[in-house]
Amino acid sequence: MQKFVALVLVLVSCGTLQPTPANPHDSAGRSGAGSNTAGGSTTPSATIFSVAGVEAFAAGALRGDFALVLQRTSDGQVEKQEVWLVAIDGSRSTLIARYTPSSGGPINMLGSISRSLTRSLSPNGQQLLVSAQLAGSQSLVAITLATGATVSVGADPTYIDIEASWPPTGTTLAISRARAADPSKRELWIGNIDGSGWHRLLGGPISTLYGFTPDGTSVCFAVVKISCVSSATGVETATYEGQASSDIAAAWRDAPVSFTGALRDATGGHLDIAEKSGSAQRPVLRALALDPRWRPSSDEILYRIDTQIFVTSIAGQSRRLPTEKVVRRAEWTAQGTEVVFIAAESAFTPNPPAAPPATTLRAIHADGTGERELFKPAFDGHALGLFELALMRY
Repeated sequence: MQKFVALVLVLVSCGTLQPTPANPHDSAGRSGAGSNTAGGSTTPSATIFSVAGVEAFAAGALRGDFALVLQRTSDGQVEKQEVWLVAIDGSRSTLIARYTPSSGGPINMLGSISRSLTRSLSPNGQQLLVSAQLAGSQSLVAITLATGATVSVGADPTYIDIEASWPPTGTTLAISRARAADPSKRELWIGNIDGSGWHRLLGGPISTLYGFTPDGTSVCFAVVKISCVSSATGVETATYEGQASSDIAAAWRDAPVSFTGALRDATGGHLDIAEKSGSAQRPVLRALALDPRWRPSSDEILYRIDTQIFVTSIAGQSRRLPTEKVVRRAEWTAQGTEVVFIAAESAFTPNPPAAPPATTLRAIHADGTGERELFKPAFDGHALGLFELALMRY
């Protein structure tokens, strides 16, 4: 036992292992990192050893419907991202992780990064992949939510790992990465969560990685058009006409009509549906839609136009969900009975150093009633706003 403790202390002093603080407020040098109007924020659990550069905190046993939400923070010099776990019933909100995200440097050569939590969360909701700046590399880190344990995945200092997606089953990831010497060109890789079997599937260039189709046989991404390729061979399996309207412009489901995409072309914006192969593509409605999401077990699609959210049938019958505040992102709950969304006090974002508008996490019933607040981060000068979310039922 004494030899083990001595070894751990050596590893910590060398930076190989880093103890994660038991209280993130102490580690961040600020208090009131977040609050919940119903149940209050919880204090993260005991110290564990972690990947240096990523603070992670144990969530404990999870049961019920939860949202994972990303928040940007800054101390005035370094921007970090925080992952919060929020119960949909309003009973708890817990800080899960804090880290410095991967970036393209002072002159951003990587371009836009969607940082989609939905594809980064394992199908069982137990692990989350984040792309973080570590000592010597910008790499993926897998966080086990229940325990706060973290592990670096496939770290290679010659590459920047930008985004990753879990398959519907199994542990073979799809990874968007770029050579550190030339980060302007993203490649598509396939590899196991344990770091084995990593290989280049496509030399690129690709832009947004959408992840696997529901059957796990194809990986989809955007270049100009949205395309899918075989996860085994890299041969194209589908392509969809039109340019993606945003970083989160498409979704797939396991049904004959599998694809929905918020697209645009010379005629303007349109929300389309199509079969998995890309055949029978047609517009459901013509508008500059954003962030489409299939409603679970339904032919309805949630989408956003500017700062408002709508639901449409595949026949094009739409209704607006009237929200009290402007909407930045929205997702269905697992049962499809509610929509959880990131709201902002204003649609206008002033230039720094002025503070951005305050953001909250809110929910509304699918019929547009019962809007309520789930989570309100502390507006303390460090918070730069919530911007991405994923939902899971445990």
